[in-house]
Amino acid sequence: MSQQDVNTKEYYDIHCLKCGEIFKANELTLNIDELLRKHSDYIKKEKNNNTDYEVFKSIKIGMNYSEDKVKELLNKGYIDTNDIRLFLASKQIDIEVEKKDDEQETIVQPRSRRRLETIAVSTRIPEDVLIGFREVVKFRARDIDEDTKDVCYEQLYRILSKDEKLIEIKEYQIIKKEDDRGNEFIDNIIYTLHNGRRYIVNELSCPYCGAEIKGSLGEHKQFVIGMIGSARVGKTAYLASLVDRLDPEPGIKSIDDKIFVKIGESSIGKKTFVDDILSVYRRNEKIPKTPPVNGWVPVFCLEVSINDKSYIFTFVDMPGEVFVREEDDEIYSEQDQDFIINNQRIITNSHMLWFCIDPIQIDPIIQKRKKEMGRLEGDDEVVEDVGKLFYEIDQKLDFIKAANGGKKKQKAAILITKSDTIGEEFHLIERRGEDDKLTENINNESNFAIEKHIEHTKKVYRYLTETNNKLIYSFKDMFEDFNLFAVASYGIDLAQGGGARKPSNVEQPFLWTCAVLGILPGKKDVIKIEERKTGKWPFAKTEEVQIKQKVNIKPEDLFFHE
Repeated sequence: MSQQDVNTKEYYDIHCLKCGEIFKANELTLNIDELLRKHSDYIKKEKNNNTDYEVFKSIKIGMNYSEDKVKELLNKGYIDTNDIRLFLASKQIDIEVEKKDDEQETIVQPRSRRRLETIAVSTRIPEDVLIGFREVVKFRARDIDEDTKDVCYEQLYRILSKDEKLIEIKEYQIIKKEDDRGNEFIDNIIYTLHNGRRYIVNELSCPYCGAEIKGSLGEHKQFVIGMIGSARVGKTAYLASLVDRLDPEPGIKSIDDKIFVKIGESSIGKKTFVDDILSVYRRNEKIPKTPPVNGWVPVFCLEVSINDKSYIFTFVDMPGEVFVREEDDEIYSEQDQDFIINNQRIITNSHMLWFCIDPIQIDPIIQKRKKEMGRLEGDDEVVEDVGKLFYEIDQKLDFIKAANGGKKKQKAAILITKSDTIGEEFHLIERRGEDDKLTENINNESNFAIEKHIEHTKKVYRYLTETNNKLIYSFKDMFEDFNLFAVASYGIDLAQGGGARKPSNVEQPFLWTCAVLGILPGKKDVIKIEERKTGKWPFAKTEEVQIKQKVNIKPEDLFFHE
């Protein structure tokens, strides 16, 4: 295949869930670190049990290369210490080298980026190669202690102080896979060494930050949904209820014969999501609050098949503290700003935002009832000042937008969570029976049921206008287009003992999003007026006849209209 053929192919976009950059599937890089890691046991044996080479099991240098770069590297038949040196030299991040006394090894010490002076040291590694040494190297184990880190740095330093071949390669084979349009891109490389040992390296990485890219990303079209809202409004609980509905436990019916959903292997922290969030939800227990800023952020993918076409939906559940600070916080702490900067591309490049609001934030009746009852053990404290809530969210969205070139406002689904706490007179709760396989949001032809959707939107609109008639204007200022939903993840009061879950409407925002994105078909009834002639001359006459026709739903039909 010529380079021109490659350039003219339309590869799918991949959204890196760590740095937020977007790149094409054919731009995926291969992690040479994995080959060094797999080869470390053999190196250790050949080097008379020299434990220095164990370092490759603990660290990640970050040698992530494109297919062409990998070919260039391996065609010479070996990987040596100079390859790693050159990689480190390209990073241009300052470090400091400290010279111990003559009886001790030279070790590398961390140094502030703000200090530009480098301490010269007698070493076989060129000075520019040392630049960036400690900051490029990353550790694989999250719980590795500082002493172990220092040992690893010293081990790697000793290795790089020598001129030797680390791996000799006899041949290699690049294995490709195809996306659902028949375009090939790299999947893994099989290496055969001079001693006959074979390794398969299949760790694909983001070309920008080196984060591992797993699963079927690149094989199907990917959509990113950004979850926003203040802390403790039920974002994570809602995601758990959605997954429970879309990807039920064995023996429970799915939502439709033509829609299949499963948690994707490309999820970051899939095991954590299943064990610590989804399993807790299925036990009818309260889900722990999303860790703020530096903690783990629930990010998971759903692999969705609709009418035999596959897609990948990636959900990013941002901690509420990122958007709305606590009362005692300083204005936009440096920590929050760093978190936003590191993740702004994920939110900015989302195909849809889901803005979650707890009814207690907007409903004076619920606020009064809670004040009279007092705070119960297990109750969540949420931001009840709706003016502050909307101001903070709007400010952060503007900050993200400005940092990314002033991109226009985004589309959003407004999700009123915990709708079972809202007065019954608004009729927002819509239970489903135990044997309900076909959701009411999909009609018998497996199309999105727009009539049902419009009916629900009108109910939520009535609730919002009677509760706080300024809310709709706030939504119009914040988003380009939006729609209104009321959902209930549990449908029970966990603080008062709970019971069997009674979720309501949890799948509707997802199915609506699929319809907006054009992957879930939908039709609506339209009345067309036609003129028909009846009778014969001279008694012939023309009559207008109403004919009901079904026409395809347009995306603009699915957004809120007063």
